[in-house]
Amino acid sequence: MTILNFSLIIFCCAISTGVLGALTGLGGGIFLTPILVMFLGIEPHYALATSLIAAISTSSGASITFLKEKLTNFRIGLFLETAAVIGAPIGAMIAIYLPKQLIFILFGLLLSNAAYSNVKGLEKGQRRNFNFISDPLALKLDMPDQYMTSWGEIITYPVRKIKMGWSLMFGAGVLSGVLGIGSGSLKVLAMDQIMGLPYKVSTATSNFMIGLTAIASVGVYWSQGFLIPELTMPVIPGVLIGAYIGSKTVAQIPIHKTRWIFTIVLTIFAIQMLVKGFL
Repeated sequence: MTILNFSLIIFCCAISTGVLGALTGLGGGIFLTPILVMFLGIEPHYALATSLIAAISTSSGASITFLKEKLTNFRIGLFLETAAVIGAPIGAMIAIYLPKQLIFILFGLLLSNAAYSNVKGLEKGQRRNFNFISDPLALKLDMPDQYMTSWGEIITYPVRKIKMGWSLMFGAGVLSGVLGIGSGSLKVLAMDQIMGLPYKVSTATSNFMIGLTAIASVGVYWSQGFLIPELTMPVIPGVLIGAYIGSKTVAQIPIHKTRWIFTIVLTIFAIQMLVKGFL
């Protein structure tokens, strides 16, 4: 295979992961790592480093659209990121010394948990009741907000369990560094199910956060020589294009369909990564 053909394949994969990353709020990294490792035979540590670049690109491409649509809650995102950016470099330093089989297993378990948690969200129904009382800290930081749906309805939402969400974000930061992702799966699930945010607000806010988390850990991989131009050069434009397409699409897709996309894709990748880790 020539370098040009290889770059075109990476570019096409990056577009698809950018779309999925923006639609689900997970960042492109969680989808790109399994593709690079399982289908293209890239060594895991190089794949993890490249996936962090994908997460940064997804965040950059999607956040612009979500900002225009006023779905992102910046107060919540910046507050939670203070925990994530502490954990991210710690996780990256741990990952350098992990054997690749263990990385496969950890990645598979992360994907499995994310898919299972999302199915539980589907079972609760499509429409959430926002009549709970906001956390006092959330009120003090002016976190409750509102957004307009694609059909013109104004949704006002409170925010709960801020401290628990902050603690989970530290763990998300560590996982980001260990697994080369923006840890969007934990971010979305924490904001959606723990903090009670609307799913699309969780998705948009996660897209804003994942880039900051990935930046905090990518320097560790770069210092160890795991970032190489052959992988990163086609990934950046591909993910930016895909993230823009995904972010323009997410507001038009019903919430339950977004959740099903999320669940099906994660389940497929989880099974493949676990099989590769145990064999």
